[in-house]
Parts: sequence; structure tokens; C-alpha cells
Amino acid sequence: QSVTLTGLGSKQFKQMVENSHHVYSMFSRYTPNAKLILSPKFLGKQKIECDTIVDQHLTILASNCFFTPVKQCASLKTININAKLDPCGTLAKIDGSKYLHTEDNSVNYYILTDSKGEKRQVCAFEKYTPTAPIVFQIGDIMELQVSMMCIPIKGNFTVKLILRSVTLLDGNLTMVCQNHNSITDILRCNNSRMQQPQGP
Repeated sequence: QSVTLTGLGSKQFKQMVENSHHVYSMFSRYTPNAKLILSPKFLGKQKIECDTIVDQHLTILASNCFFTPVKQCASLKTININAKLDPCGTLAKIDGSKYLHTEDNSVNYYILTDSKGEKRQVCAFEKYTPTAPIVFQIGDIMELQVSMMCIPIKGNFTVKLILRSVTLLDGNLTMVCQNHNSITDILRCNNSRMQQPQGP
């Protein structure tokens, strides 16, 4: 379970990345002998190509494991896997003597709606309506809830962003882009047919 966010160059997102760097460095005060890996793995860059333009944008990665080893589950409550996350029951077949799906592995998925249940535009009364993970697509504007956890790794320490919830704030831009691409493909196909030589 993982989500990668980018702000496509926005100043607000850049500030979030800088704040994340600052919080990450604070963990070095609480790790033995300050053995904290210098660069946080949850921060990175994504190359994005648009026509002839190639650019790189800052990214933030949040993730969560589906399962926890049994030996680490002593203080954790075991829960059922969300049926919307595992519609075919594949994950439910995991060996329960070795791994368990706990409340710490749970990720909640929401759509921000108004009080009437309509998808968010601009409204005074908003609520988080549970939804299925499949509704989220590349290009959506989303909100994440995460926890920062310091973990040991190969004799050192690093900090991970543990994904807790994902909320769809606005999917209109994604829909517009998809419609534009569909129309472009149709026009390109029609032009190709018109240019083909016609038989006698």
C-alpha cells in the first residue's frame, strides 16, 4: 500500500518537503549515536515528460505493509482485511501463523463530499465518505494522513512515512485530462482513416 505525491513545482509542496527534511533531522537526536541515514528515503524526485518538455518534480512517498510478522503483533489488534481492498480474497489466504493484518496495517480511503453526499466542489459543510481504493487515479488531488516512524536498517536508522488514510479532494482535473486524451485519440483515428487511399 503506497502513494507518491508531487506538487508539480508548487511552492506549498516545496515547503512541505523542506519541513519534512527538518522533522527528519530532528530524529537524529533520538537515535543511538545519531546513526540516522542522511537522506530520507520517502523524499525523492519524479521525471515527468510532456510533449518535448522533460522536468523533475519533488515527491513524497507514504506506504504501509499489508501484514505484520506474528512476533511483532503482541500489542496489536488483529482485524479483517477491507473487502474492497481484497475483492478476490487473495490477501486473506496468507499464512496466519506467520503474518497478521492488524489495525496498524489498516489504511482508510475517503472522498471529501458535502453534507448532501455530492462530490466536493466548494461547500461549507464537508465530510469524509468512505470509498474503495480503485477510485484513486494518477493526477488526482489528494490528502494523506501519515505517521512518522523511526526504524532500524542495516545497523543504522531511517524514518518512514506510514500511510494511514487517503482522501480524494478533487478528481476533476484527471477526468478532464482523460476526456481530452480520448477526444484526441478519436480525432487522430478519424484523420488517419480520411488520409487512407480509397479504392475504386
